[in-house]
Amino acid sequence: IKRQFDLVECLEVAEHIHPANAGRFIESLCQLGDIILFSAAIPGQEGTMHYNEQYPDFWIDLFARNNFTPYDCIRQQVWTNDKVSWWYRQNVMFFIHDNAKEKYPSIIKEYQCVLCMVHPELLKYKSAKAANYEKILRNPFTVLRYFAGRFLSKIKTR
Repeated sequence: IKRQFDLVECLEVAEHIHPANAGRFIESLCQLGDIILFSAAIPGQEGTMHYNEQYPDFWIDLFARNNFTPYDCIRQQVWTNDKVSWWYRQNVMFFIHDNAKEKYPSIIKEYQCVLCMVHPELLKYKSAKAANYEKILRNPFTVLRYFAGRFLSKIKTR
C-alpha cells in the first residue's frame, strides 16, 4: 500500500505470523504510518494458530530496525480495568517513528523502559488449568477416562 495512515493498529495479530516472516511483517506496518498501536501474545498466552508468541523485546528489536521506538504509556493506565480484555492490558503499546516524536508530546513524555509483564488474569487461568490437570492425574481411572474421551472425540471429528 502506498498510502500513509494517521494511526496504524495491529492488535494481537503478530503472533499468527511465522517467525521467518516477522521482520517483513513489522517492516510492512512501519511503512503505513509514523505511529503504531501494537500488541502481540507473549509465550504461554495460548490461542488459535499462535506460531510466534514472543516477549516485547523481540518486537521492539524488529521495530528498532525500522527506526521506531516503543512507548509503554497505556498498560499502566488500563492494567486494572476489567472492561479491557486482559491480553490488551498485558501487551499493548505505541511505537513511534524516531523522526515523528515531536508530533506526539503526550505519548513521548510517558516514555519508560518496557517491562515484560504477565497479567494476573493469565496467571489465574494457567493456575486453574494446572490445578485441573493435577486433579485428573491423582486418579488413574480419571486419567484413563480423560484421555480416552479426548481420543474418541478426535476420531468422531475425522
